[in-house]
Amino acid sequence: MTYLELKRAAKKHYITCKCLFDKCNNSWIIQENIYYLCGYIVEMMIKYQFFRRINYSINENIENLNYNGLTYKKDIKTHNIISLVNLLRKYDGDIILNDVVNLFRKWDVDIRYNGKRKIYDNLKESIELSKKLMSRLQKVNFSVRGQANERC
Repeated sequence: MTYLELKRAAKKHYITCKCLFDKCNNSWIIQENIYYLCGYIVEMMIKYQFFRRINYSINENIENLNYNGLTYKKDIKTHNIISLVNLLRKYDGDIILNDVVNLFRKWDVDIRYNGKRKIYDNLKESIELSKKLMSRLQKVNFSVRGQANERC
């Protein structure tokens, strides 16, 4: 996988979240999945920005990372948003919005897979912050198959 594929996946997950929220967010299962996908959007965009900032080759597989003692397996292959934010901040200052960090610091194994915590009151905010982060880190065109909108 290249780091450009991280951005494409984040965009695809954002559009899915937006559509699910707009059409059918009255189900707890849907709400869990929206929050789950929003967390992955944040994770992918942080990783994308890290690779951009170190000028990693756009054609190189990200799993081949060996940069200043950092490796993909040891430092990047994590779902811990706070660890990823801290890593990115070493290379890109405070580009990550504190609102994003505060909202997704709860995005742990329990919430991703067990749904044991109910923090879905902020679903709309999760979606909006995901989009804001993508826009801030890299201009992302939100068109779907040539359409210039986010509609389903």
